[in-house]
Amino acid sequence: LSAEAEQACVVSAESVMAVVTQDFDFEFWPAEAIAAFEPDADAIYEADDPDPPEPLVDGRIDLGGLATELLAVNLDPYPRAPGAEFKPIADDVKSSADNPFAVLSKLKSPGGSH
Repeated sequence: LSAEAEQACVVSAESVMAVVTQDFDFEFWPAEAIAAFEPDADAIYEADDPDPPEPLVDGRIDLGGLATELLAVNLDPYPRAPGAEFKPIADDVKSSADNPFAVLSKLKSPGGSH
């Protein structure tokens, strides 16, 4: 799979281009053959082990679905534009006294009104 995708930077919302190049290897079996296949329940599978076979649907392979899946898992979930840096705005942070629930804490304290 080789694709180019445009994503939005998670900091600045600027356009970020992503290039995905990924080799893949899938096996396709008739659905009834997959249903009859029972993997070993005691086996330990590793991340590098081959994936189970994909079903043929009406004798066809859904290449669009596979391409979409491969692209989705290979894109950066949090793309950043070059130089984009998150800077929190500390001046806008309200103090705990401005919290609407601060009044409730007075009711709970020993000297507070009931």
